[in-house]
Amino acid sequence: MDKKVYIVYGSPCSGKNTYVKNVLNFGDLVVDMDAIYQCIGMCGMHEQPKELVDIAFGMRDYLMDCVKKRFGKWETAYIIGGFPSYAKRKQMCFELDAADIYIKSTQEECLHRLREHPDGRDVSRWEAYIAAWWRDYECGDETEELQTFNNMASAFYHSSKWLKTRRKYIAYRQSVDGGVCERCRNKVGYIVHHKEHLTIDNITDVNITLDDKNFELLCKECHDKEPGHWEDRFIQLKKAIWQKQRQTSKKMDVMFDSSGQPMRK
Repeated sequence: MDKKVYIVYGSPCSGKNTYVKNVLNFGDLVVDMDAIYQCIGMCGMHEQPKELVDIAFGMRDYLMDCVKKRFGKWETAYIIGGFPSYAKRKQMCFELDAADIYIKSTQEECLHRLREHPDGRDVSRWEAYIAAWWRDYECGDETEELQTFNNMASAFYHSSKWLKTRRKYIAYRQSVDGGVCERCRNKVGYIVHHKEHLTIDNITDVNITLDDKNFELLCKECHDKEPGHWEDRFIQLKKAIWQKQRQTSKKMDVMFDSSGQPMRK
């Protein structure tokens, strides 16, 4: 049976844990930093003693490795975190073969829940966490997104699944017409082109990436005429980096760690 993995993300106080508890089946795997701290320190739900940070992240990394390798008898895994960065979420989905679930809310709703039910939280600190999440979530970083997509695309094009699919399609076209370019019909094609271009939104969709209905065998000259490929993305990336270097941003007192949890800078 195929194991399913879901990344459950959203603002602090949006209801991520409540959602998971409502859909959880006995024996499902949950990766959540608050729960890890509770397990190893018997502390409050939102307490994260600094003395336990290394152990907590070591456990988190081990559990994430179990998810990635599909180790264990669990059928469904839920990874809970803030994950405000769109690009990093997509990269995580790609690396873990996971789907993401957004717990929809508004900043005002999250602040209201915090004030009505603080549950031991430092309200002023968590108000800052919530504000930081919505700042990062609403203001996407073009540079980060382009860099992340390039990393994801590079990993995909070097994957065994793609290389096997590419060889199979080239062999098929060679059996049809000798493998000539499907555009100009003059030169031998050797680049398997995606007619619907890969983007950060669809690179995890096998119906786009690995379906031969979306393939076209092209020569280099015809392929280079296609917009939005590596050269164009490199130019976009340089432009985005240049624009980012010119920007000045107001520094905040909080940021999010690698598991999507709020932390002090």
